[in-house]
Amino acid sequence: SNIAKPIAAVALIAGVALFTASLAEFGPLAPLSREFSFGIPSALIVFGAYRLSPSTPRWLVEIGESSYVLYLVHGVVLSVCFRVVKKLGALETLGPQVSAWLVAAITVVIAYFIHRWVERPLLARIRVWQKARDARAVEPAPVA
Repeated sequence: SNIAKPIAAVALIAGVALFTASLAEFGPLAPLSREFSFGIPSALIVFGAYRLSPSTPRWLVEIGESSYVLYLVHGVVLSVCFRVVKKLGALETLGPQVSAWLVAAITVVIAYFIHRWVERPLLARIRVWQKARDARAVEPAPVA
């Protein structure tokens, strides 16, 4: 509705302000635990961005769909990527912040590819097997 847009805008702005204040360790939420000082602003940001967004771009949906794979593989992939970056000397060349962003981006891309070419086909195959199994379970037993 039209009323929800201004509320969403206020939530988004307040979320960003509170998050920034929590990062700087001042503001109304700073004395609270990390879950509250960052959780509440994060929730406001997500709510505001979601309500203001006309539609989510397909590439973001795809990345979101690969989030479980990202959760499963991020530790190993991050570790390997940082070792490669360090071995190549990129850590000194690019600096720690750029290297961290590069490794994070590579990790997301790898998780997406695993999702796209491993998880998605595997889930499709499982659905086919389940449908076949369910169809056999519904069939009447042969009459002897």
